[in-house]
Amino acid sequence: MSDARYLAAVLDTDGSISVAHSRGSFTPFAEVKMTSRPFILNLKDITKDGSIYERYGEATGRKRQYCLRIYGRRLLSLLPKIIPHLIIKKEQAEIALRLATMNQKRRQRGKPNYVGALLYCRLKALNGLYGRGHSIG
Repeated sequence: MSDARYLAAVLDTDGSISVAHSRGSFTPFAEVKMTSRPFILNLKDITKDGSIYERYGEATGRKRQYCLRIYGRRLLSLLPKIIPHLIIKKEQAEIALRLATMNQKRRQRGKPNYVGALLYCRLKALNGLYGRGHSIG
């Protein structure tokens, strides 16, 4: 199995593709969370990118969770390789790639980013988050 297929399978089953929103800026990210640190370190070795952080919480039954997150323009090299192999999160990945590409070209701060806001809403809707206490304001 190729690295791209492997990463796509992991992201499809145990990952998420979403977008962070702050002051008119929309930054896409891909993230995988696991309780196995060696597994996350292996993913980071394969992707050669991303940040690893730890968290505890109710969702993990208070177990330590390790997270690999790849943000923004760093997705420009990863997503084109794995999109052909994604099944469940293909549309989210395409939107994230479009946002990352748009952010790479966009340098006008302070101006409304209407396309970014629309893509943000679409991605949140695909993830089932929009309309459950999450807002874009």
